[in-house]
Amino acid sequence: MTVAPAVRLLVVTDDSLFDEYTAAAVRRSSAMDVRSVSTLAAARESIMEGGIDCVVLDTELSPDRVEIFHQSLRREHPTLPVILAAGRPSAELPAALSYHAFVEKEGPEMGAGVANAARVLTAAGVVDDTASATIE
Repeated sequence: MTVAPAVRLLVVTDDSLFDEYTAAAVRRSSAMDVRSVSTLAAARESIMEGGIDCVVLDTELSPDRVEIFHQSLRREHPTLPVILAAGRPSAELPAALSYHAFVEKEGPEMGAGVANAARVLTAAGVVDDTASATIE
């Protein structure tokens, strides 16, 4: 029996609590690997290096820059699954931020929400660039 490769998750956040909860949830799964960066520039570099299966993007990093980064990401990697994490409901996010899953940044369960969404998105091989899941 072969072991499935790990889901390689890139978490882009400067929120240490969100990062901690996500890392803890991912560590509980041997089929997931997480890498965290705190800037959009570092995220771009990680994605360009390859080996990323899913991106978790904290929309509170720098709202204007997040939108520009996201547009670039969709243009350059249209099939890369994106999970948006925000401290406010998804209905309040700019319409230009299309995503595959949404996680509300509130409480320790948010890390498990990210891990679960990443598993589903990478298993399904998401190619649609529309909002399709909300995990709160």
